Amino acid sequence: MKQAIIYARARNSNTLKDQITVCKLFATRNGFQIIRVICQTGSFPSVRKLTRIPIDNIIIASPSVLGSPAYFLLRRTKFNLEGKRIIIATKEVSA
Repeated sequence: MKQAIIYARARNSNTLKDQITVCKLFATRNGFQIIRVICQTGSFPSVRKLTRIPIDNIIIASPSVLGSPAYFLLRRTKFNLEGKRIIIATKEVSA
């Protein structure tokens, strides 16, 4: 079974819960075992935790979780997320 991390980011807990639910449903339907759920509610850079876990698949509910494309690329470089696969749970997965 493939392993993954769920990353959710929002300002309120209801939005976080919704994102996590969507990601867990996606994981179940696509054969992923969730190893950890990482949530960010404030400015604390929880995305940094993604680099410490040796799992290559990160499931997110939507691209907006990662901010603008430019901001995401900055984070990806800063936190060394190269090699990680970002999977958007609200998109169809191609084989």
